Parts: sequence; C-alpha cells; structure tokens
Amino acid sequence: MKTGKGFHAYFRYEEGVGNFQKRDDLPGIDLRGDGGYVIAPPSIHVSGKQYKWIEGKTLDDVSLSTLPEWVLASKSEDKTPVKDLYKGVSVGKRNDSLARLVGSWVNDSLTLEECMGNAKIWNSNNQRPLPFKEVETTVKSIYEKHHREKNITPGYSVEPVEPVEETQDKLFPILEFPLEVFPSDLQDLMIKISHAFNVPVEAVASSMLPIISSAIGNSIRISVKKGWQEPLFIWLMLIGSSGCGKSPLISKLLEFIHGKQGEEFRRYEKEKSKYDKDMREYKIIFEKTKKESKERESARLPSPPTAPKLTHYVASDTTIEALANIMTDSPRGVLLHNDELSGFVRSHDQYKNKGSDRQKYLELWNCNPWKIDRVGQGSRYIRDTGCAIVGGIQPLVMPDIFGAESFVDGLLPRFLIDIVNDYYDSISDEELTDADTAIFEKILGRCYSIVIYRDEGDNVEHIKISFSDPAKKRFLEFHRDYKKKMRFLPPRAQVFIPKLISYAIRLSGILHVISKEDTFLIDENTLEEAIRLVDYYAGQAIKALKFYDNKNRLSEIKIELIKTLYELKDKVENARLKTGEIANHLNQKLPERIKQSNQDVSNLLRSLGLNTKLSVGHSYLIWEDIKLKRLFFYIETSTCSTTSTDSQIENELLK
Repeated sequence: MKTGKGFHAYFRYEEGVGNFQKRDDLPGIDLRGDGGYVIAPPSIHVSGKQYKWIEGKTLDDVSLSTLPEWVLASKSEDKTPVKDLYKGVSVGKRNDSLARLVGSWVNDSLTLEECMGNAKIWNSNNQRPLPFKEVETTVKSIYEKHHREKNITPGYSVEPVEPVEETQDKLFPILEFPLEVFPSDLQDLMIKISHAFNVPVEAVASSMLPIISSAIGNSIRISVKKGWQEPLFIWLMLIGSSGCGKSPLISKLLEFIHGKQGEEFRRYEKEKSKYDKDMREYKIIFEKTKKESKERESARLPSPPTAPKLTHYVASDTTIEALANIMTDSPRGVLLHNDELSGFVRSHDQYKNKGSDRQKYLELWNCNPWKIDRVGQGSRYIRDTGCAIVGGIQPLVMPDIFGAESFVDGLLPRFLIDIVNDYYDSISDEELTDADTAIFEKILGRCYSIVIYRDEGDNVEHIKISFSDPAKKRFLEFHRDYKKKMRFLPPRAQVFIPKLISYAIRLSGILHVISKEDTFLIDENTLEEAIRLVDYYAGQAIKALKFYDNKNRLSEIKIELIKTLYELKDKVENARLKTGEIANHLNQKLPERIKQSNQDVSNLLRSLGLNTKLSVGHSYLIWEDIKLKRLFFYIETSTCSTTSTDSQIENELLK
C-alpha cells in the first residue's frame, strides 16, 4: 500500500505480536500488531496525498506471508545500552557500536558535522580507535541512508536535510594521515608520543617536519630543473583549542635542539670570555706598538683577536634585526618556534611605518636574500637566509590574525596546516623513555651532520639533489593535476595550490634524507609518499577555510552561554538543567538590552545542537556529556570559568 510518504506492507496476523517503533536494531521499520492501528485507503495524508493500494497488490489480490524471523526476534537482552557505548568498546564491537550511535544521533536531528564530531570523541575512548577514514565513511553512509529513508517512512515530520558538498571539499577531501610514509621505527615513536601526550598521531608527525627541516637547513637544495631550486624549510601551523596538547607536544620534540643550543651557548660563553681577555691584552699591546711605530718604521701593528660567533638552532619572539643577526651567524638556518602564531603575525606590524617586516618573512619562505635598511641603523645584506617555523593558533583566533591580506600576499598559504582534533579526552599512563626519544634525536643528529660547504666568498654552496627520470614524470603529472583542480576552486582556496606544489618537493627531500638515502636522486616512490602528505595537508587547508565562514563562528552570546553551562555543570540533576536557571545565570553577564528570556535560551541551546524538553511547566536542557564536552573544547578553555585556573579546567575536561 502506498502512503503519503512511504509504504505499508501487510503480513499474516500472529497472536501475541505487539508494536514497536524506531528500534535501533531495525532502523526504518515500524511494526503494528496487537493494540496497534494503521491508516488505510482511501484516507488522505496530511501532505494532501491519498493512501492507495498498489495496483494488483490489494488484500483481495495477494496471499499474506508470515513475518520474517528477523523482525519477530526480540531485541537482544545482552546488547549494550547506547548510553554505555560512549565509554568505548573493544576491537570486535567498534563498527556495530558506531552504527548504533550514529543512528541515535540522526534520530535526534543532529547535523552531519555534529555526528562526525561526536564520532571522533567516541572513537578516542576505544581501546584501539578505528582509522579516521573508516569512522568518516561509516558516519556519512548512515547519515545519508537515514535521510534517504525518511522520505519513505511513515511518521517522520522533520524538515528534509540535503547536505551539500562544496567543490573544494570534493577536490581535496579530508584524508587519513599517511603515517606509513615514514621509516617504521619513527612511526612507532610517533604512536608512542601520541599516546603519551594525548594528541593525534598526525599532530606528532606534522610537528616533527619543520624541526627536521631546520636540522637539514641550507645544506641541501632540490634542483627541480634549471632555475628552480627548492629549499627544504617547512612552516607548520597547528590549529587547535587551548588545552588540546599542541604546546606540550612541541616542547617535548624541541628538547634535543634546546640541549644542542645549550651546549653551543656554553661553548660561546667560554670563548667569549677568552676573547674579552685577549681583547683587553690586544688593546694594551696595540697602544704600545702604535707608540713604538712612531719611533721605528719596522714596528708592525698586531691583528685583533677574532670574535666568536654563536650558532643559533632555535629562536622565538624575535625581531627582523635579531633574526638577521641569527642568520648571519648561522648559515644552516634556524627554527623559529612560536607557541602562539598570533603573536608572530602581530609582530610584523612593529615597524609598520619604518620598514617592511612582513615582506621580509614572505621572502624568507623562499630563502631569498635579505637587504634591510633602517634609518639610523644603516643597511645590511644577508645572502643565505633560511628559517623553519612551527607554532599553534586557536580556531576562533585564526580568521582575525590571518585576515584577507594573508590570502592576498600569500602569508597563510606558506604554512602547512594541521587541525588538532579535540577528541582525546582520557589520559594515558604511557611514558617515553630515553631509548624512545633517541630515535628522533638520531635523525636530527644525522641531519645536523650534513656539512655546510662554503665558496671562496664565504657563501653557502648547497648540495644539489634532483629527481630521477620517473620521479620527474610523476611530478609533472602531479603539477598538472593540482593546477587543473585550481581552476575549480574559490579564490581563497586557489592561493594554497602553488605552495602545496612546492611542498611536494620539500617533503620529498625530507623523506629522502631521513630514509638514510645517500644518493643524489629522489626516486618515484619517495615523491609519491610526499604527494600523499601534500594531499593530506590540502584537505586540512580546505577544512581550515571553514573557520572563515561566519555561520560557523559563535556569537558572543553563545560563547557566554557555553561558559554558563560549564559553570552550572555541578547543578545538573538526573541529566537535566532548568533553562530558567541557565537564563538567570547568563543574564547576570549580559547588558540590559540583550538579556535573554527562557524561550530565547531554549532557542540558543537548540542552535548549539543541544536538546531541550518541556516537563511539568518547566523547560529543561537535556545534559548530554559528549555534546557539552565538544562545546567546552570549542571555546578557549581558559575562559570557560572565571573562578577556575587553566589547569583545573583542563583536568576537568580530560576526566
């Protein structure tokens, strides 16, 4: 029988068969038996369509079959309740549990993005998380199946949802990080660090890249063709909320370089002390010799002692002048670590009316020579520039710091972007040993051991590495493919393509070096691995552009509402919190003209993907931990409470 939106199928009556609706183990099926009823032809559906028999399929035309056993089967008593699945499941139950959870979320009218976020948080609680790509595919499949089926299933009254994928998302989708492109021992270390620091393994691998590139530095150039030599320096931006673990991770990875910098500084201090002493003696001898030279023409003036130079391996919070000094004394180049890249970008305006700091950094990505002119300070020329950059930024801050000008002049596309997902919410007891970190330190030591050659003019002579013939052919294919895709991207996304093409070259050089290849040719397999990395970062860049969509940025009232929910979390009873209490607490923070009614608060809560319910004259927020935790992570954790410290909040969120 055809209904207004779907079909009714009739089966032979069996005594004792009851009713059910929306069972999670039988999605899309409602059953009516004893005590139940259905609407029959020629009734009119609310949509205006008429209930009618399918031609030749009326009750008089067909014999009725018995209900299938799988419909009659009772719901398994030993099946884990949906609410308990949030704690994580064992390996054999991951896919089935994820399917059940997604089914419950779509029945709650969550969006695809919300389902995906919930799935990531749930996956992190599993003993062994599923691959991200598998989670993404499962969520998307069930979500789309649900919305296809709801158009033919009686009883649905929610508005149809038609998720639209933009062209840029189709051309550069979110991909699983290709961890296998790295040497196996380094992969194992990345996984251990991931567990020890509660961060995704891709954040570990991504953070290592600029550090390794700074160790190789100016010693090597990739010769693509005549006139095109690519340096290996990597600029990396980790995007993540405060408390997501990006800062402790980078600090751990920098321990070897800071140790190396400490040894170098002690050497410099020792030599500087000797130099100061020699200089004092020199001045005495110089004055004496100068006096004698007036009496004897044969007297020769002594040469001054040579001042020691401090080699720099890492720097932070530096000015253009200081960075120029660093690169003059450190021909290999340097790693610039900015815990917050927002401060790095803001510092470009320090000499806004006196110089062109931002332009100097734009030139630095290509390792172009610097010529610096400052009034009262004269001019400087640095031929061998080179700098890797690693740092983090918060998603809500990013659009303000990297504004429209960052797309125009190309500052933002110079960074590889990795978005640190905020779904690792349990602390591991795994610790790193010296033997573990020795793997990374050995790689860095090997990179630093590559000799920096100088020509007669004391300029750096780079070691030239090129592509093998098959690799050249593959690179041309990759180049044409990315350029072709570029035409179909919006302008804001187009600017990333040329830099991503360059990063394919740089990453192939890094993979070539760390794989202990001593040849001067990069093979096709290594280039292919680098392209896989670039495809991953392309998807991350496209994803980051969504932070610039005002629809995805929370208003100040919504941010204050999330803070209020955090402050009231201890007053939740039976997974409920009165919206009136929320409104009273929120309105204490708001100006008189924008105070919110109980209904306003209910609407705001629903706009955040939360559920409310009216009961006994009161409206309640249904407190769902997994949804609330996502919102708490979305805003800066340092502003979640005016009475808690950052560490207290972080510990609370990580329980």
